[in-house]
Amino acid sequence: MQIIHCTKKLLHELGALGSKMPAMHQTGVFGPWHANLIRIERRKCILFTNEIAFAPTTNRSVLGSMNDLVNQVEFLISRAGGLGKADMLRVNMMLNRVPMGALKYDFAVEKVYELFGRTDRVRELIDPFTMTFEKAKERILP
Repeated sequence: MQIIHCTKKLLHELGALGSKMPAMHQTGVFGPWHANLIRIERRKCILFTNEIAFAPTTNRSVLGSMNDLVNQVEFLISRAGGLGKADMLRVNMMLNRVPMGALKYDFAVEKVYELFGRTDRVRELIDPFTMTFEKAKERILP
């Protein structure tokens, strides 16, 4: 079973405040996940960060990184002209290139590449700041 560690705010919204974490759980290949309820343009959104039922998030380093990501999301969506105009895939790709304190100021995408032992050219060819997803796919897929 994958565990998603939720903030109290999200657990309250889900009606799951007071939920107990299962005694035995596996985190899977990607490790544990954290989730936070955020609001973007008055819409409820959930921000997931990797660190995998429901349990409260108490890791302050992860919470700090999540708060920083919220600020980044708000800025990127605003820069795109609002939620309706934002390319959320690009926003996600850009968030994966934000240095995170919980990762010793490394990028989330780099940790995923390390997890799978990938050091090939795919890593260098995808630049979310200058490349569309379609162009990235053209370079990756034959």
